[in-house]
Amino acid sequence: MIFIGARFLLSPEMAEAGYGIHFSEQGDYSFHYIKGIRDLFSGLLICTLVLSRQTKALGITLFIGTMIPLADMLIVLGKDYNGITQAIPHISAIIICFSCGIYFLINRKKQKANNDNRGFIKIIQSASPGKDSVIEFSIGPNEKTPWHYHNLFSESFEVMDGELEVGKNNEVLQLKAGEIVTIQPDEKHYFNNISNDECLVKVTLTPGNKNFEKHF
Repeated sequence: MIFIGARFLLSPEMAEAGYGIHFSEQGDYSFHYIKGIRDLFSGLLICTLVLSRQTKALGITLFIGTMIPLADMLIVLGKDYNGITQAIPHISAIIICFSCGIYFLINRKKQKANNDNRGFIKIIQSASPGKDSVIEFSIGPNEKTPWHYHNLFSESFEVMDGELEVGKNNEVLQLKAGEIVTIQPDEKHYFNNISNDECLVKVTLTPGNKNFEKHF
């Protein structure tokens, strides 16, 4: 779209031929410039949606935008000097816009379903009677806690899946699946998921703490 728009602005006659129509402009390229700036805008909008990962908006834009190449195809085929050859670029654009629009809309629904399953917290073992508290939870990408400490229990982090950054006093540890770190009472710490994927962590509190479980 950016290329087509720029061509209508910079080389209107060449763009006109590429579109598949003959137009007696008599040196007046106003129509070409009008079309060119709209195509240029459409291309920049699509690129912006792609770069900003606005999947739903991109899918809707492409799906509804299918009407543009469809109308172009009908215009081209409506000319008695054109055949199917001149309509092929517009047919290709219809297929691309429609299929990509449907794909991004369906993919968005799958992403939403996956996101709905994130952020879970599960109590594996409760503190009573006299047991440790064992909690399993997920940490989303770039999710981080501030520096803090606990004075009633130690806290062990075991990474089940993904990667987790844990700050411990003056240390910064990078934990991978299967690795464990223990935070002692009154020891300042934080954890941070610096990856682009969800991190699954199991936390063990020794001794267990009911209040912590309720407010986790």
